Amino acid sequence: MLPCFNPIHQFLKETIQTFSHKCKKVNAYIFDLDGTIIDSDTLWLNAWKHGLHRLGRRIKDREIVKYFGLSAPDVARLLLKEDFRNLNNLVNYVEKYFDATWKDLIKPMPGVADTLIYLNERGFGRAVASSSPKERIKMILKRFYLEKYFDVIVGRDDVEKGKPSPDLVIEAAKRLGLPSANCFYVGDSVYDVIAGKRAGSRTVLFINRPINMTSLDAEPDHIIYALYDLRRIVSKETP
Repeated sequence: MLPCFNPIHQFLKETIQTFSHKCKKVNAYIFDLDGTIIDSDTLWLNAWKHGLHRLGRRIKDREIVKYFGLSAPDVARLLLKEDFRNLNNLVNYVEKYFDATWKDLIKPMPGVADTLIYLNERGFGRAVASSSPKERIKMILKRFYLEKYFDVIVGRDDVEKGKPSPDLVIEAAKRLGLPSANCFYVGDSVYDVIAGKRAGSRTVLFINRPINMTSLDAEPDHIIYALYDLRRIVSKETP
């Protein structure tokens, strides 16, 4: 059952948090990639179903999607549980499926370019911190002419631990030349919110599908339903 969302409670929560953070200047916005910058969740779901089918396994879609936001090896461990022998095989099946098909089956989220231009024009740093390998991130951003909008790109292979560890967010902030407390981390999963909070950053949960509502339990600082909504946050957080 999805948690009850009270818009009045959320408004009061955001107002209090904005006041409490007013002495911390926001200098940059760090973004997750899949499900945030790029609409790729359907392809990832099909890739995982393909990999599991190759192993003779069937798992409900909801049980797969709830782990989105973690790296592929971490998702595989959670799905296979004690079946460690097939861990590498599953990851290979999934990543080969994704890499062979993503150019035709994913697209940027609506408003992403306009939002990044808006942030750039106002002098905010912009970074990607994703559980995907760095080279894949760069290829995807380049494919959709988005690479030029980012100052920093950090992938899972750039850090010791993936989400929900804060390593990705901390590293992205470091490469931006900023403390993570002066950054927002924007993502679509509970793991993004947890990673951002552990890094000391403020967090934005992008709810782009119903299952994202379960991530409200992580208590993000802000909630958006479209990337354009970041403008509202910028206006609140900018003196």
